[in-house]
Amino acid sequence: MRDSLTHDPGTVVMSVCVGAADVADAGILDGRRATTHWLKLVGLRRDPGDTEWVDSVRFVEGGPTISSAGVLSGIDAAMRVVERLGGSAELPRIADEIHWRGYGSGAGVETETPGLRPADLPFALGAAFRWDRPHNGVLLTPGVGEIELASAFRPYTELSWLATLTAVSHDGKPVTSRHGVTVIPASDVPGAGGLDRLLVPGAEAARTRAAAPALPGGLEATYLHSPDRFAFDPVIDDIAVTYDRATAKWVAKSLQYPVGVPAAGRDDVAAWPWAQTAMAATLVVAAIGVVQSIRLGVNAARRRSS
Repeated sequence: MRDSLTHDPGTVVMSVCVGAADVADAGILDGRRATTHWLKLVGLRRDPGDTEWVDSVRFVEGGPTISSAGVLSGIDAAMRVVERLGGSAELPRIADEIHWRGYGSGAGVETETPGLRPADLPFALGAAFRWDRPHNGVLLTPGVGEIELASAFRPYTELSWLATLTAVSHDGKPVTSRHGVTVIPASDVPGAGGLDRLLVPGAEAARTRAAAPALPGGLEATYLHSPDRFAFDPVIDDIAVTYDRATAKWVAKSLQYPVGVPAAGRDDVAAWPWAQTAMAATLVVAAIGVVQSIRLGVNAARRRSS
């Protein structure tokens, strides 16, 4: 790969999110500037190797390499690749088709410098205290968009721990996405067993109510998408409604995706993961009580022996 970068001027190597670390391990980023997910940057800067790691931009371009920050920054990086390959005229159509905003021609779009803050506590609460994670099915339907499909998986799992997910289809057979990706489900809907929710990605699936033939008794479908929004927007809203706004904001931050107020206009949305906070507080109080009991016992033993 390094030789092809040297000898083929048309070669472009693009990384998305933490994938930049693998590209760096291959030596492709030696002597170059690059970026990756802001949480990954913490570790990489301790041992940067021969790469200059930067933040506060959605992607970094360095000759034949383009590296993006968090997952959704990869869309900006991919649009830059299209631009470099001569597809500048297509960029407005692409952005309009997927309802993407913010890409600037040839520019590594700036973003705020991220970092863990008190408002990000749902990150720790989700990892430690979501013992009752629901088991959700994700219904695969023919022609589903790849971004729609990704939005049904990543926000509920990685760095949020909101649910366990199982990919299902009507008949348990593989499904082909809009641009020809074959996706293999784990089973059909009944075979998944004990689903708490059935998430249905895809604006077309929502239009045709595609889940209807697959639903066993008592299970309702949650159609995630509409044709007029970027695929991750309604998913972040669903997380706010199903869980709470603070968690939804954390999910958006983990994706490095700027959002306003999730589920704006809804007054029935919790502001904070209070149940997980209560569990954490209970454990802290219990731990303090145990420590105090041990201390009192030790002091009493000392008094008896003196």
